[in-house]
Amino acid sequence: MITVYKAFQLVLGIIFSGFILFFLIQYASDYSSFGKTKQSLTVLNNLKKTSESVYFSGNPVVFNDTKMFDFSSCEIAWNEPEPPAIKCDFGEISPVSLPIFPHFEDRKESIIDAEEIDYGWWRFRFITALPEMHVIFIPEDIEDKTWNIMKNLTRIFPDTQNFHVKITFGFCDGNTLLENICGGKPCEREAFLKVLDFYRAKASPCNTALEKNYILVTVSQSCRQARISQGICVKPVSPEMGYIYTPRSQDIFVYKDPVDILALIIGGNEEDILGKSSGEKLYHFKNTLLLKNLAIAAEFVREKSYILRSEYQKRCDPQHNPESIYCRCYPLYNQLYSKLGNVMKHTGNDYTKYGEMEMLKLALEESKSIYADLIKNGCE
Repeated sequence: MITVYKAFQLVLGIIFSGFILFFLIQYASDYSSFGKTKQSLTVLNNLKKTSESVYFSGNPVVFNDTKMFDFSSCEIAWNEPEPPAIKCDFGEISPVSLPIFPHFEDRKESIIDAEEIDYGWWRFRFITALPEMHVIFIPEDIEDKTWNIMKNLTRIFPDTQNFHVKITFGFCDGNTLLENICGGKPCEREAFLKVLDFYRAKASPCNTALEKNYILVTVSQSCRQARISQGICVKPVSPEMGYIYTPRSQDIFVYKDPVDILALIIGGNEEDILGKSSGEKLYHFKNTLLLKNLAIAAEFVREKSYILRSEYQKRCDPQHNPESIYCRCYPLYNQLYSKLGNVMKHTGNDYTKYGEMEMLKLALEESKSIYADLIKNGCE
């Protein structure tokens, strides 16, 4: 009987010890996972703070901490009225108050840089946070607007000449990858812009198998839905506007500046459970933020123009000094006031409609031209 009792104690002890061991292992696993999540969110928060610093300083930096964990699930998410956030499978960082366009991959360093669109009287400044990336163009014609698209898109990528994280550019023609064309090595931004200045030849669709960090950008009048299997296809309509197609058959996007194209490149085609791609969400984030800020900036500069117009007109003496700065400037401020009213009106347009963005683009070009006249006449 004693032997049976001891055997029972032994079995019960083994079961209990096993339960305790399982609990400790599970607890250690959960604690380790919690610690990893906390560290990952800290890295994202530091990336956000670094991006803010680059935004104001204009000095690009390499951010090393993204190589510590897998951030490939992270993307910019914006479900109004909630503020924008960087959302990942393991958590999120919010709010994201500045225009930040990040591309995350598994354990890759990022280069953080600030670029801008210059409207003359205002500049839309934005941040890119990109891992090593190779942009490969397939120009299917040699028209000026095709080359303008490639030049403008190249300019808004970071210049990585003095950094070990590289953004490079090249061409693909059929089965031939033309990548090492700058002194026998891949071209970075400034070197590739020089190539585009003297090289002009059309290419056929790219049939070369490329790694994940290669981005194909086809520029062609033949772009259409479901025509390409990788990258994007840009169809210029005017020198600075046109359409963008992706491998997803439903995608047709309007572009009015190269940052629209950049957003789709950076975001990519991976879909969420609602069928929205990361590129589509980044495109929406960019345009919503741009149009809101553009409306605020236009209203501010318009009010300034109204005040200066009134003051200069009072001081203008056309009979005795018609060439004075007051007489030269007040009509120009009056024109800028009027044109910025048009800009404000069109910032409410639908950024997915070509015709509505064409009206906004025209208003922006006219206001930029008048602002240039103000500078030329010494008014600003």
